[in-house]
Amino acid sequence: MIGDFINSGIMIRADYFVGDTRATISVGFKVGKAVDFPVTLYHEDVRKLSHPTCKVLEIWCKKFDEAEYGLCTYSVKELKRPSKCM
Repeated sequence: MIGDFINSGIMIRADYFVGDTRATISVGFKVGKAVDFPVTLYHEDVRKLSHPTCKVLEIWCKKFDEAEYGLCTYSVKELKRPSKCM
């Protein structure tokens, strides 16, 4: 899941968190000019650190010098998408 950090009294300089609800591991990210970078790792449910939380449906990757994302590394089983994706 992914969501904006709610700053609940914890002094963290993160803009949003990405995490898993089963393993209760959350990674805080700071928005950068070129790329977002991780700033913290928490043993906490992402739903307690961020609001609203949204389910991650797909994760795509590419090499740094490539223009487009070409490889889908994760996709939820329920997701119905066209055979050709951009």
